[in-house]
Amino acid sequence: GSSALNGIINVRTGFAKSDPVTKASVFGSVYGTPRNNEQEGENPKKWWDGEAPPNTLGGSFNHSRKMGQHDLIVGAYYYKDKSWRAPQYEERGRLNLGYRFRHKKIDGLSMGLNGILQLAESASFFLWDGVGPNSYQLWEDLNVTLNERFQLILDPSITYATTNVTHKLRARYFKSNNKTNDGQGINTDQIFSEYQMSARIPSLASTLTAGMVYGKAKTQSDLYGARIFSIDNAAAYIQTETKLFEKLTVALGGRYEYNIENDADTLGVKVDSLRETSGRLVPRIGLNYQAGKATFFRASYGQGYRYPTIAEQRVTTGLGLIDILGNPDLTPETGWSAELGLMQGFAISKWKGYIDVSGFLTEYQKMMEFTFGIDPSTFRGFFRTENISSDTQIYGAEATVAGTGKIGEVNVGILTGYTYIVPKYKDFNELIMEENSSDKNILKYRFQHNVKLDVQADYKKFSLGYSFRYNSAMENIDAAFMDIRSLEVEKWMTANPDGDAINDIRLIFRPAKSHQISFLVNNFLNNEYVLRPALIEAPRQFLLKYNLDL
Repeated sequence: GSSALNGIINVRTGFAKSDPVTKASVFGSVYGTPRNNEQEGENPKKWWDGEAPPNTLGGSFNHSRKMGQHDLIVGAYYYKDKSWRAPQYEERGRLNLGYRFRHKKIDGLSMGLNGILQLAESASFFLWDGVGPNSYQLWEDLNVTLNERFQLILDPSITYATTNVTHKLRARYFKSNNKTNDGQGINTDQIFSEYQMSARIPSLASTLTAGMVYGKAKTQSDLYGARIFSIDNAAAYIQTETKLFEKLTVALGGRYEYNIENDADTLGVKVDSLRETSGRLVPRIGLNYQAGKATFFRASYGQGYRYPTIAEQRVTTGLGLIDILGNPDLTPETGWSAELGLMQGFAISKWKGYIDVSGFLTEYQKMMEFTFGIDPSTFRGFFRTENISSDTQIYGAEATVAGTGKIGEVNVGILTGYTYIVPKYKDFNELIMEENSSDKNILKYRFQHNVKLDVQADYKKFSLGYSFRYNSAMENIDAAFMDIRSLEVEKWMTANPDGDAINDIRLIFRPAKSHQISFLVNNFLNNEYVLRPALIEAPRQFLLKYNLDL
C-alpha cells in the first residue's frame, strides 16, 4: 500500500497439505532479579518480594488437513503474562479458522473463509517512577488503565486461476471493542475489499498485476466525544514486471489513492462539513540485474503517503498528570525512498551463503511524529501526534552476511547484519531545537547504529544458539522528558552513553522426530536497557518450551 515507507511485513498463507498436520506447543518463563538487586541492598528494584516472580505461560494448537475438495485449518492460542513492570499484565486467548473449497468442475476456482476471534484483558504501563528503586514500577502520578478487548476478523475470498491469469476477490470485516475501567472504551468497525488481477504474458516475459481497493473504518468512543468518525479509503494500482535481455528485471507501477473523512453525532446527524483529501498518485520502480551466476545488483525508487488515523486526530484522555491529545489539524505525510544494493552469493568448501550490501535515502514531507510536551498553562504533560515543521531526511547503509556450513559433524548457520543511519532535519531551525533534548541535528528516538548476530550449531539431536543485538545510544528525545525531574530520564541517558547490547542463548533438544524441547535464556547478562525513554525492558528471562509436530 501507500504507507510502505515505514516498513513492510510480508505475510504468506499456509494452506493445508496432502497429509494432515498437527502442531502444538506449551511454554512457560520466569523473569530473574533485576541487575542492581545483585549488589547487596543497593537500589532494590525487585518489587515482587513475597509473591510469585513475573512470569509467562501459554500454549498453541494448530491442525490442517485436506478432505476431498475441502481444506481446513483450525487453531488456538493462549498467553498470560505477569510483567516485570508493575502493575502491567496481559492475558489473551485466540481461536482461528481457515476454510477453502476447491471447485471440482471449474478448474482453478476456489472459495475461502478465514476467521479469528480474540479476547484479552490487560493493564498498561506508560512511564517508570524514576531511575532508582522504582524503575520497574509505574510512575505514581499516572493512573492504571485496565482494558478488556474483543476482536473479530472475518476474511472471505474467491480465487479463479487459469494458465496465465489469476483473479482474486478478497474482503475483510474487522470489529474491535475495547472497554476500560474509566469508561473510555473504543468501538471500531472496519471493512476492506480488494479485487486483484495478475496475468503472465509469456511472449513479453512479463507479469501484469492490477487491482482496486476500498476500505472504510468507523469508530465511536467517549474519547472522541458524542460523535462517530469514519474514514473512507479508495485506491487503484497497477504494476508490471518484465524480464529484459534474460538478466534484467524491471518492475514499474503506481497507486492512486483517495481518502474521505466524515463525522456525525450518535444519531447519525452530520456535525462537521465533509473533509476530504485530494487524490494522490504514488509511483514506484525497481530494477534487478543478474551480473553473474550468483551476483545481483538492484535499485529501487518509490513514493509513500499516509493519512492520519482517527485516533491521531481526535483522541482526548488523561492518565493522571499526563494527557493523550488528538490533533485535528494533522495533514497527511508524504515521502520517497531510494535504494542501491548488491547481493553476492558464495560457496567455499563446505560453506555457502550470501553477502548483501545496500545504501538508501528516504525523505519525508510533513512527517507525523508522536510528540511529548508540557502545557505551560497547566504544567501537565501530554502526548500528541504532530507534523514536523521541517522536511526530514534519513540516509544510510546496511550490510548482511548469511551462510551455512559444516565444522566436522556440526552444521553451523550464521546470520549477521549492521545498519547505519543518518536521520536529520533538512531545516534545523530554532523552534525544532527548543523541542529537542539535543542541539545536534538528528531526528528524535533513533538509533544510528544497529548490529545483529545469530549463530546456531546443530549436532545430532542437539542445537546450541546465540544471538546478539546492539543499539547505539539514543541521542535525541523530546526536551519535555528532561523537564519532568522525577522521571530522571536525563540521568539515565548520562549514565548510558554507549548504547545497549543484549545477549540471548538457547539450547534445543529433539528426543524424537516429532518432539522438540527448547530452553532459552534471554538477556542472559541481565543488562538494563530501554528502547524508548522511561520504559525499562525485561531483565534476564528463563523460558522452557515444548513443541509437538505430527
